[in-house]
Amino acid sequence: MINHKATISALSHELTIAIGYEIVEIYQQHKGVIIIRLENESDTIFLEFSNNQPYDRLFARALHKRAKANTIDLFQFLLGQTITNVVQVNEDRVLCISTQSYLLFFKLFGHNQSDLIVTNRNQKVVATYSNTEEVESQFELEEKQPTLPADMSDE
Repeated sequence: MINHKATISALSHELTIAIGYEIVEIYQQHKGVIIIRLENESDTIFLEFSNNQPYDRLFARALHKRAKANTIDLFQFLLGQTITNVVQVNEDRVLCISTQSYLLFFKLFGHNQSDLIVTNRNQKVVATYSNTEEVESQFELEEKQPTLPADMSDE
């Protein structure tokens, strides 16, 4: 379980390798695990997010093989979006990956509270992985407004 903000900070820095990559596939192969396939002109990266207790996680891997059966495509509206930034939000256990039109907030809180929340530029929740009752609400973290990635804050 990722439960320390310093670990999230290091992960944020590590995942900046995904900037400039396009989202080409998002699917669930096992319960509680999302795979996001990213590509650029010459390379492929797979992001794996899990909200399974006690092994919630987010990491990049070079290889992943999609099963031929029993997979579910997710968040199809994100396909074709390009990663523009990766930041830790408010020095909390939240990582934000931004694209041209959306923000992907990976909440890494553990204890069945980890989730992927997708918002538009105005931080209105468009979709979530676990908490569907949050859709159409305004996304907020605690009492302060999340610090947006630089490429999203002045638009």
